[in-house]
Amino acid sequence: EPVHDRISRNVSEAILNLV
Repeated sequence: EPVHDRISRNVSEAILNLV
């Protein structure tokens, strides 16, 4: 379970929330 991939996905959602 790559943690980096999970963080990347979380960041992607955060960006969508900002937009």
